[in-house]
Amino acid sequence: MKTSKGMLISICIVMFFVSCAGAPKIPFKTMVEEADSRVGESVILGGYILEAKSKGDRTEIAFLQTPLDWRTKPQSRDKSEGRFIVLYNGEFNPYEYDKEDRYTVTGTIAGITKENVEHCPSPCLQIESGLLRVWRAHEYYPPPSGGP
Repeated sequence: MKTSKGMLISICIVMFFVSCAGAPKIPFKTMVEEADSRVGESVILGGYILEAKSKGDRTEIAFLQTPLDWRTKPQSRDKSEGRFIVLYNGEFNPYEYDKEDRYTVTGTIAGITKENVEHCPSPCLQIESGLLRVWRAHEYYPPPSGGP
């Protein structure tokens, strides 16, 4: 239990510093169009998993992108601006999650796919990541309190 709390706190700290870094928010379509010149830039994206495939020591996950709200929670599917691929370094079992779960991905731009992937036709933005935050579809996330 301590490990999951520690991991959650670490993710929150990373997200806080990335969001406060003053970096301009780049529209998703611009990220795709300028991916080759933005390789290595840090990004936070959100969306829904379309497909996940294990490839050796990492997992390739196709996402339906959706904009993030102020809490970095992905919005509804109908606000999608495209799709992207996450090259996830770590253990990931997509069968542990509900189809309606939303994900926030923290990582760096790795470029554009050179191959046509079933759920992400070329060109498709690739993100290198080790951090995925799941927003369960059937859990209540209370709004932050305004005081004590």
